Amino acid sequence: KQNLLFFYCDGGGIKIFGRSYPRIENVEVTGNVANPCGGGISIQHLGFQQDAVRITDSVFRDNRCQVTGSAIDVLPGSRAEITNCLFTGNVANTGPDTVSPPGELYNARHGSGALTVFPGSQVRVTGCTLTDNWNGVDDKGAGNHYTRTIFWQNTHSGGTAPEGRYELDIVDAKNVRGCFVGGATQDLRGTIDPKTNTLDAPDPEFDEWFGPRCPAYEGVGYRRVGKPVVPRSKEH
Repeated sequence: KQNLLFFYCDGGGIKIFGRSYPRIENVEVTGNVANPCGGGISIQHLGFQQDAVRITDSVFRDNRCQVTGSAIDVLPGSRAEITNCLFTGNVANTGPDTVSPPGELYNARHGSGALTVFPGSQVRVTGCTLTDNWNGVDDKGAGNHYTRTIFWQNTHSGGTAPEGRYELDIVDAKNVRGCFVGGATQDLRGTIDPKTNTLDAPDPEFDEWFGPRCPAYEGVGYRRVGKPVVPRSKEH
């Protein structure tokens, strides 16, 4: 029954199910709403991990969901590769958790991120930027890869979780490398290696397309490709 719930209700913009491994390139996923999960995209491979969804050169902006994964929700047994993507203004936890068992609410204290990765799922995130979301990433998978990605001030309001926002909530962070992290709570679990990542990162000085102007960020984070997205609003 729960799989049917996720099939019919998850994925405000795009739903990916079963043995489906699309290539999503140069797409804007903007202003979608889902209840319970996956405001932008919901990925549900049901354990069929022979291949991955590949998402490149795309923008996730102002998506919302009631529970987990305001931009992308990677459900158990799924696989995704996310390269050169921007996440901004996405908000999870906009209402009560109607999915988890009573007394076992998912990420009840701090809430979920723009990207939620469930146990048993595989992700590889490369050269992306997450900024001004309700939390950055929450990942309960094993050894997932985050490389050359910016996590900056993911403190957007709008969710219901009672405690503070965070940049990264990663259980197994051994493959987090070359990332730049800046925010009030940068590493919720204390699993990120400061020797291979830059914590307390300098201000990236984003331009109107969210490209970092600070020289320290050369080769790190999202860069606009092809048709321009709508520039960030003055309120960001």
